[in-house]
Amino acid sequence: NYSKDINHVAFHRSYPLFASCSNDCSAYVFHGMVYSDLNENPCIVALEILEGHESANGR
Repeated sequence: NYSKDINHVAFHRSYPLFASCSNDCSAYVFHGMVYSDLNENPCIVALEILEGHESANGR
């Protein structure tokens, strides 16, 4: 879980992948799947959590 606000989300053009990053200096990579049956919940799986960077402005 992010401890601060999410500030960007990016989606892959061809694959069901997306990534999000937050002001807490972490980024998540997800696999997402939506089913044609609207009664079935979407499936979102976190594939990777990246925490190896630091904030440039100290936030």
